[in-house]
Amino acid sequence: MLSLPPLPPEHIRTSFLLFTRRNRYNPVVFPPDKPELLLRSEFNSTAWTRILIHGYLDGSYSSDWLF
Repeated sequence: MLSLPPLPPEHIRTSFLLFTRRNRYNPVVFPPDKPELLLRSEFNSTAWTRILIHGYLDGSYSSDWLF
């Protein structure tokens, strides 16, 4: 069985979207290599946090179940 290596991050363009009660419809978007953007956001580390991970082929804006 042939196993291909993953594509480079520049090709995949992973990003994280932070939705809060104050920005339900306009998330803070940040790439994995810029964690300082999360630190400057309204993220409250003491609040109850939910992390949603969509499917590999889904996009954050194409998945109706997220909204």
